[in-house]
Amino acid sequence: MRTFRNVSQFFRIWLLILLVLFVGCKTPQPLTVDQVRNYRLTEEEMKGIQYYLSREVVFSTVFKRPAGKSKAVEAGQGVFENTFEVEKLVLRIRKKTPGVCVAAKDNWIQVDFGGGVVLTFENREGMRYYFLNTGRLTIDGLNYRRQTFNSARLLAKAAFIVNIVEKRGKKAAPGRTVD
Repeated sequence: MRTFRNVSQFFRIWLLILLVLFVGCKTPQPLTVDQVRNYRLTEEEMKGIQYYLSREVVFSTVFKRPAGKSKAVEAGQGVFENTFEVEKLVLRIRKKTPGVCVAAKDNWIQVDFGGGVVLTFENREGMRYYFLNTGRLTIDGLNYRRQTFNSARLLAKAAFIVNIVEKRGKKAAPGRTVD
């Protein structure tokens, strides 16, 4: 058995261990298929978990809108009128943006990140995590296309899952009395 030079070294080591455990529980981790299956999480229970996006995702759209004033442009032999302006909108969903589950089935989860942004994460056969599946997104009638094709995963805090599982076990029989 190893002895410590002094008591303060012993407490420093235990403080470090507790700090690592505390930070590990608070940091969102990738949600795994095994967690969902092993804990037998229902759709209603999954709606009680706080989700996060693992990486930034960018969507964009280009649309035409009527120009404020039409401008005549001489180009070679003809005159053309510019009656529309083209505008590009970029929708950026930052890393660790929080979201809530709105629907879930065996191999996919839909998460609402607010502002009309609902993304679908799916578990492809043989994969361990839920990856972003959405390549297109429609908000307020505008169709956005995904510009970043990184492996964005769905994150969740383990503490939320543990709380849900613990709540299941806290049911008690009401009891009966003799008439």
